[in-house]
Amino acid sequence: RSLPNNTSIEKVEQIVQDVKDIYIHDLFVEKKFQAEETKVVTSVWGYINIKFVVLAFAFFFFLVSALFTLYKSLSFRETQGLYASFSIEKRDSSFLLLDTSFAPKGTYLTGKQWTLYQDNELLYQGDSDNLNYAPTGPGTFRAVLQVRDMNENWSSPFSQTFQFVPHTMAQDNIEYYAWTTANITEDVSRTGPKSLMFSSDSVAQLDSIYLEGSISLHFFVRSDSGRQEKLRFEGYNSGSRVVMIEENIFVPDSDWKEITLEVSSPLIDSLRISFPMTDSPIYIDDLQINSMN
Repeated sequence: RSLPNNTSIEKVEQIVQDVKDIYIHDLFVEKKFQAEETKVVTSVWGYINIKFVVLAFAFFFFLVSALFTLYKSLSFRETQGLYASFSIEKRDSSFLLLDTSFAPKGTYLTGKQWTLYQDNELLYQGDSDNLNYAPTGPGTFRAVLQVRDMNENWSSPFSQTFQFVPHTMAQDNIEYYAWTTANITEDVSRTGPKSLMFSSDSVAQLDSIYLEGSISLHFFVRSDSGRQEKLRFEGYNSGSRVVMIEENIFVPDSDWKEITLEVSSPLIDSLRISFPMTDSPIYIDDLQINSMN
């Protein structure tokens, strides 16, 4: 530090004043330098990468959106209203409509209504749990389902339209079913050339099927003399008989009589039809077997 030239100073007071001026000047210069240095060192924004911040916010937004979408999909059944739906399982000679409907959280289903059409003609309407149908031929089918909740609210109709062609097309409706054992004759028939014929010791047996719930047998019957006959229906599961129904029906001799037999049954994979008490031939034609479980 250069001090004042004392050779030109005559009074001590002037020397003191010069020293004060120098130190005061140095003090302000140092303060200014320190302030600028502190500003540089302590400034937060000087060390922040703006591009990194933008990318971090974008990633956070994407993560939150993905988690929200996942939550909505997992909680769909709880957040949506009453919803009717079903899936279709096609088999060789039949199709099965499985109810997959649901109600929102805190409620439950109490009823349903099925409607089934083939080529725009009504085939079935009812409240079965599921629907198992074996059509007699190919066609375009439309199934409609509505469900009801505990508050008596009905869902919007849910419908699907689909094509179905049986795996094996029969020349006669009796041959539509792949009978394991049956006496098929061409002597007497209502439609087509053939019908099932029964004597006291004959049985029409059908295996490899899937029937459950309300099983419907619809057919036409006749004989060579009008009389009462006992019709026996037996259902089997894995070789064990699980249901047997015997029904007294009148069999005419001059015309075909339409018969519908309803059987409530657990799951069966084989069935047998017989007339064990008859003493003369009985004929069945236009047989249809379905279940609405």
